[in-house]
Amino acid sequence: MSADSFLAETTSDPDVHLIVDGQRVNATSTGEQVYRFELPAAPATLVIGSRSVTPADMDAQALDARRLGVSFTRMVLRSRGAQVEIGHDHPLLVEGFHAHEESHRWTNGAGAIPAQLLGALAGPVQVELHIAALATQYQKPFEAPARKAAKSSSRRRSAGKLQLGA
Repeated sequence: MSADSFLAETTSDPDVHLIVDGQRVNATSTGEQVYRFELPAAPATLVIGSRSVTPADMDAQALDARRLGVSFTRMVLRSRGAQVEIGHDHPLLVEGFHAHEESHRWTNGAGAIPAQLLGALAGPVQVELHIAALATQYQKPFEAPARKAAKSSSRRRSAGKLQLGA
């Protein structure tokens, strides 16, 4: 266990997002472990992005040394005239995914959806991403105290009115 693990703040927010053709896309809505995304066009590349953590680095008792992102259960892609459903046990889920377990498959924080599964999509695409409700704590990115103070000071300055002397 690293010394940083004792100092790092944690969060249960996995920061789920998609990386579509190299660009981050945030969910348009969330609820009950379902994240919904609206894409203006069919993607050439699609990655499930999230925070990730290595349990063994967070807890001395943990034996799991895998880098874990989110626990993927399934994805539904809908576009004009096509619907593609991808289960956690799909054999093409390899890059950025760990082996499937009974009810889910962990990403490593960047689970790539294979291009073969995207080929039937055309036009705007709705993406529904389902994840398992597993209690996972992620480290928040470390922010140096000086940077935090500068942000706080900047917020205070921008909150007031600017008055120029004559």
